Amino acid sequence: MTNTARETYIEALTESGLIERPTPKQMLRVCPHLDGGLALNCLVNGGKLALPPLKVRGAYRCADYYNIEGFPPMFFGGSRSQRVSTHNTAMSRADYPGVLAASEYADDHWPEALLEDTWVDYMEVYIQDPAELDDTGTQLTKFVIAVGLSKPWRQVTNLPVREAVQYWDEAIAVASIDALESAELRGDRPRAVEYNCARCGGGLSFRACTACATAFRGNNGPLRGWNVPLPPKLIELLHDNGHVFDALAASELV
Repeated sequence: MTNTARETYIEALTESGLIERPTPKQMLRVCPHLDGGLALNCLVNGGKLALPPLKVRGAYRCADYYNIEGFPPMFFGGSRSQRVSTHNTAMSRADYPGVLAASEYADDHWPEALLEDTWVDYMEVYIQDPAELDDTGTQLTKFVIAVGLSKPWRQVTNLPVREAVQYWDEAIAVASIDALESAELRGDRPRAVEYNCARCGGGLSFRACTACATAFRGNNGPLRGWNVPLPPKLIELLHDNGHVFDALAASELV
């Protein structure tokens, strides 16, 4: 069953990533958790406000309002996310106002969509077509997959390819290609980044795919390469989102 409140909120977030000269009505679209006057006071006078999370308990989305002399007012309506601070030291960042109301609103309106953050590492997997460039002349990225892992990622680098694929698949606790949901998965963790081929799922090296050997146009390969193909869970995720591989590099491994 579709959660109407969550879908309405997602639509508002999608249309509020960056608004120049925002109206109060535009800013309040992403603030269903607070009285309108209070929300506008936090934004206009304080410059920031916590918004409800979509995916992760203990996360909140960040709304920022900038009104700098000589520049038009700008509103960033929740495209990025932070975790609720668990530290109270001089070095810790301050939470945005409205955190409690944001968390309670999400718990009240879409509890079934919220996950507890149980993963130990976070990574992003760039799915690129080696033979295609985007409009800027850089490598065409078809998907960015955000992945929460239940096992330490560094351990995979010491495994043979077959074992690495299995370890990776077993370690995946959550994965998403949705930019709004993905913004909440990282939290305060460092980010690991890997690159895999959009044509076959193979690992991308500096010059070509290590599986199908498709070469990069203009030597635009990733800054670091590897040879581990995508695991079944990520292949399934891409299939579910309409991606079609020419062949699968991992088909003989899994």
